[in-house]
Amino acid sequence: ERSKRCAAAQNRCQRGDKGTQNYKMAALDTPAYESTKAAAADLDRAEALEFDAGRPYQLLVAEAEARARFEEEQMRCRDGDRVRELISVRQNDDHLRVVAPPSIINVGVRGELRLRIAAQKADEVVYAVGRDGRLPDSLDGWRRSDAGRDGAKEALLTIPKGGRYLIACFAKKGLAQSAVTAAYVQHEDPLYLYTERHAHGLRRLDDNDQDGDHACERCGATVEGAGYCCVEGSAFALCRSCALPNGDDQRRLAVDFSTGYLEEANATKDRTAALDVGGRRLWLSEPVRFAGNGSRVLDEKLMAVAARALRSHPGLFIRCEAHSTGCGLECDGSGPCSNEKCRKLFGARGGAVGFSRSRAEAVAASLGGDRVEGVGLAGSRPPMDTKNGRRVEFHLSAVSKRDDDVPMLPDLPPE
Repeated sequence: ERSKRCAAAQNRCQRGDKGTQNYKMAALDTPAYESTKAAAADLDRAEALEFDAGRPYQLLVAEAEARARFEEEQMRCRDGDRVRELISVRQNDDHLRVVAPPSIINVGVRGELRLRIAAQKADEVVYAVGRDGRLPDSLDGWRRSDAGRDGAKEALLTIPKGGRYLIACFAKKGLAQSAVTAAYVQHEDPLYLYTERHAHGLRRLDDNDQDGDHACERCGATVEGAGYCCVEGSAFALCRSCALPNGDDQRRLAVDFSTGYLEEANATKDRTAALDVGGRRLWLSEPVRFAGNGSRVLDEKLMAVAARALRSHPGLFIRCEAHSTGCGLECDGSGPCSNEKCRKLFGARGGAVGFSRSRAEAVAASLGGDRVEGVGLAGSRPPMDTKNGRRVEFHLSAVSKRDDDVPMLPDLPPE
């Protein structure tokens, strides 16, 4: 398809049609790959509006399904070679656009799926929700976003339990539109657990596992139906009730994922990180605590468990968001905030923005690596449960940048 578009653009250049005559298009049969790649880049810039306006709706749906499928596989995968292959495919699928694509994050508390679709510097966000992966039959079934906070265009969606949902969206500014962002989401038990007690990760049992093959390390019960076993094949296993406390039908034996406090006085502390790919979150068994009003992380063992989860999944990217009380993102955090209450709370530390940013960066540094970032959001997003204003959230996505030693698949292979 792209070869046809390049050929059509070259023909117009020769005729001197308006809009493309100023671009030097490379011949498709040139042996130089870089010149061919430059031709494709110029074409994307010049014809983004024309192509988006005229392409079939089925192509938009196919693009959304493919992006969501590749990203989900990459987030679940533990094989480094396969991850690098997926990253290369996804990178080559991203055309140059003048509008940045929107983001999809889960802003709900544990056990909820409340998605925020948002884009900066856009006029609107157009989005659709497809149950069981089925998007609307036409663009008439897509919705448009509301005006959000801090200059963003956003939409908030509550995803019900039951079923698997495909979320697809793109941003628009004038007539230009971004590439499609898409994700599969669903309510499900975390795919992997990483605990302080066991050296290896624990995977969620699936249809290939037989009931009675495992006994729970904590309560001794036979693991039937749902639970977790060692990814390396050892005898270590947990039943669902012991692995995931604070569920609707679970006994509270360990650490509450929502509050982080021990439910029983004689309970043994076991720091845990739960990888929830369907909910696009990494849940920790305890909230991240800091020394006083500073940014030094107190529980290094908790961060070590979270870092194990990150290292075990080379296709994951973690965004550490630190939130606080106070005002939103009215200032950039480089100096004292003009808001009197914010200035009283945080002094000369850049207000709520600088305070939350320093904490987010400290958490990201404790995880280590280049697949994590820390972002301070101050009080711009109040908590869904109305009580945890100062908090750190861990949001999952698929890595979009490949390692330097992985060869890229060419956009347009040379003849």
